[in-house]
Amino acid sequence: MATLPRTLPYDGRDQADQAEEYYEHPIRAQNRALIEENMKLKRLLRTHGISWSPSITIEPQPPRGLASKASTRTLRPRGSISNGGSGTDQKSKMPHLPMEVQLRILHYALTSKDPIIDPLSKVRLENITAVEKTVRENQLAIGLLTTCRAFQTEGNRILWGNNSFVFTSHTALRNFAKLDLKYREAIKDINLRIIAKFFDDQTPLRSRKIDQWYHPSLKKDVALKVHVRPRENNLARRGFRVYAWAQVIDFLNALRPPHQPGCDKSKSRPRLLPNLDTMRIDFVNFLDDYTPYSEGDLHEAAGHDNGCTLSELMITGLPCTEPGLRAGSECAGMVRDNGLFMDAGPAFVQLKTRLKPLDGKAFCKRLIRGWRVLDEAETVNQGHTGCSGRIPPAAEEPGAPASKYVRPTVWKRVPTERDSTERQWVEFDRKKGFCVDQMEEELAIDMDVPDESDDEDDDEDFEEEIPDFPVCVKCGDEHPVFG
Repeated sequence: MATLPRTLPYDGRDQADQAEEYYEHPIRAQNRALIEENMKLKRLLRTHGISWSPSITIEPQPPRGLASKASTRTLRPRGSISNGGSGTDQKSKMPHLPMEVQLRILHYALTSKDPIIDPLSKVRLENITAVEKTVRENQLAIGLLTTCRAFQTEGNRILWGNNSFVFTSHTALRNFAKLDLKYREAIKDINLRIIAKFFDDQTPLRSRKIDQWYHPSLKKDVALKVHVRPRENNLARRGFRVYAWAQVIDFLNALRPPHQPGCDKSKSRPRLLPNLDTMRIDFVNFLDDYTPYSEGDLHEAAGHDNGCTLSELMITGLPCTEPGLRAGSECAGMVRDNGLFMDAGPAFVQLKTRLKPLDGKAFCKRLIRGWRVLDEAETVNQGHTGCSGRIPPAAEEPGAPASKYVRPTVWKRVPTERDSTERQWVEFDRKKGFCVDQMEEELAIDMDVPDESDDEDDDEDFEEEIPDFPVCVKCGDEHPVFG
């Protein structure tokens, strides 16, 4: 296990960063654009002598360069077409397509093969990769939504129901609440890309780097992106600090039920994404040496406010240290009983101007609280009510193969690789939560080890039981799994 340095950066929110997010909020940016447009219209009306308010009376003046007398030009009625000077009018006809063809056009034009990054918000180029920057242009034909009301209604349903979404800032996720609830209900899977931000106000600024051993894809050390801040004359915390776990809390708080005007206060408010079932969280630049311990509010946000809401969760990039293990345990609290939890190595690293994707296929997989579902089933069979009122567990997937073990197991469809969409059946032990095949391999290895319990040099009066922890595919070390 990697050792932590003596001094860790302070984890907290940056004041300048918060002020910038407040100013660049999409709703405030839209209001500024509307105010500017309104002022342009007022200046245009004032130029032509037209009043925009009943309290202001301005004599209308004819535009310059035009004759004061009435024009003798006759206008042709709208919709009439002259045919060789014969004076006959013909109505223009638009080509008609069957409804099935129009729906297929909408599906093709409003469905993207790549995830949509920060919908309804401004995308920061330093939070995306070079490939995502190229495919982001002309990704969807949004102009079809303004064609007619039918295209707008059907197109919005296709747009928000057939695409996947990536959120790189909690502001973009919180701004998603202005979308109508009927469209948010169709979203079942999202990807949160949480990028740790580092700040420093020391003079001279100390250069910090990401070591090459952070990931095999790195051929050399990478300069860590640090935002320089001026040294303020107050009692605020100074020096090197990071916006890491506080940002995770802001992301999870954005998933809470937003305010809905006119809703029934006697009923519970729907969450931001009521039918969210699977999620992936990419932790970027959460380094072993620069990631402090998580705050207590992380347990409140993950285990309570968003507890037992997902059937499947994958996280990437958590540090292989005690703070990272505890944060992973808190994130596992968002998974329902009998749900699937996966933990993989880092998928991105942030450079100065963009993100760099990192290769990786292996990941740890684990069943969450499968024993609780088994105990409840036994309690119900014995005639007891069981845990009434508890959140229902994750549903078992149909079509699972038959088990060859006597022990209680459950089958889950697990991705073949970290970034793959293909899945395969994997059998898990309900009581321990680990893969059955992996447990059998470890048991076979333990049986091959010779027994040295009869050694005369051993002290029989002192026996220490050393627990066997699973080998982590991220770092190759054995460490306990919290939770």
